[in-house]
Amino acid sequence: MQLETQRILDLTVKTTTPVDMTERFRRPGGTQTLYPLQSRALYEGEQAGGLLAAIGVGLGKTLIAFLLAAAMSAERALLLIPSSVFAQCMRMRAEYQLHWILPPLKVLPYSLLQVKRYASYLYEYGPDLIIADEAHRLKSWDSARTGRVVDYFRDNPDTMFAGLSGTMTSNSLRDYAHLAELALREGSPLPRERGLLNLWQEVLDADAKDPSETALGALTGVCQWAGMDDPRKAFAERLTQTWGVVTSSEKVVKASLRMIEISDLDLPQAYFDTQHVDHDPSGEPFDTPANKGVCLRYLSLGFYHIWEWEGAPDDEYTRARRAWAKAAFYELRGRRQRDYDSKALVYDAVEANPHHHLRGVWEDWVAVRDRPGHITTPVWLDKSIVEKAVDRVKGRKIIWYRSQAVRDRLIELGIPTVSAGDPLPDNLGEDTLAMSIESHLEGLNLQMYNRNLVLEPPSGGGIWEQLIGRTHRLGQEEDEVLVYYLAHSDVFARAMVKAKKDAEYQETTRVRRRLCYADWC
Repeated sequence: MQLETQRILDLTVKTTTPVDMTERFRRPGGTQTLYPLQSRALYEGEQAGGLLAAIGVGLGKTLIAFLLAAAMSAERALLLIPSSVFAQCMRMRAEYQLHWILPPLKVLPYSLLQVKRYASYLYEYGPDLIIADEAHRLKSWDSARTGRVVDYFRDNPDTMFAGLSGTMTSNSLRDYAHLAELALREGSPLPRERGLLNLWQEVLDADAKDPSETALGALTGVCQWAGMDDPRKAFAERLTQTWGVVTSSEKVVKASLRMIEISDLDLPQAYFDTQHVDHDPSGEPFDTPANKGVCLRYLSLGFYHIWEWEGAPDDEYTRARRAWAKAAFYELRGRRQRDYDSKALVYDAVEANPHHHLRGVWEDWVAVRDRPGHITTPVWLDKSIVEKAVDRVKGRKIIWYRSQAVRDRLIELGIPTVSAGDPLPDNLGEDTLAMSIESHLEGLNLQMYNRNLVLEPPSGGGIWEQLIGRTHRLGQEEDEVLVYYLAHSDVFARAMVKAKKDAEYQETTRVRRRLCYADWC
């Protein structure tokens, strides 16, 4: 581990000389100009042969992604993007084509890289540069898409990588240590050895507390190198002074930002009752503490869910489904390899092999999987909570929701609602609109609004950064962006505490987090 630490300390400190790449890439007659941050990213990607760009939401990552293949002299570049922004990405590319000389680029949604029929896609296309926009989509080692990308680089070590994200990390160095290695190899400022990475996590991660003396000692060299006592600040200095690492360290959106708490809504009595028992209001026991937390979130808005079956509850179906899901998960964790990296491929392997060690649990599931399952139905105890919250925020706004029941309640109130896969309305910005957090978290430019109401506040700092960045971004013409959020229950209040803690950790990348610099009311 000493050698690995020394490798990181010996990395060359980059120069900060301003660079402007506009004329190199601008089309004759083009009128757009690169932001300094965009020029820097293209320059460092070229110089380092890879790029880790932790650039804040709404600060121009898309144009960087379009130009990187030219800057890095790639001939077969592949851009990975969320499927939800594919149409917008194609529109933006057509618009940028008027101003910039854009190199050839194949674009693939992450969702396709995940499915069985695309298991060998990377090998068939053979990219020499993979650009991952919203690179946090590759943070989970349990996902097939991450495994397929890592496997391709292992088999094709000369391939270049560029990862761009406004939320490169959620709460742990492990979210992006492997991405830094893909991009910069020996030049990565994060440990490539798991043992040293574990020690750094013990000190630096969002949930770090009471680190051991060994863990603190593992960062002594970094603190001495940076001349700082605070390990997080010292790490941030080493990270951002590394060639190929580009971060947006300044608050560049001119509009101010206010987070406004709504904490005086009444809760149904069932919320308080459920806090002290291990079952929901219908008497259904909670399988885990997490399930109880989900129920309390729903009760904060006035409802909970019950299961409805066609006939009597089918316990055999439920047990078989859970057993197969668990078995397939652990099978992939222990045996994952190329062409065997998704639940569907595990299913196929067991089906083809009568002697497979999962054959028994698979047969139990196959025997019942075509039976009618159960559906969850919301039971409303108080429909006024959502209505009162909506009425509290005056003027046109975006209402952010997560659950289907809340969406249906908003529709009852006559509010136009955009769900997953729905096209955006033509009159976007003219009236109040409700949007799903999960389906519209990335890539959308919604700066025609400056008011937000978050009915179901998430607990992840990265989710909040993306959400707020839809309206608090370059191009926002109002002087202030307002984000109202519900905090009238302790489960929602705790979610906000955790989100702010995550945001504080995320600033180790020197990317300013909106939850950290916002004014709180």
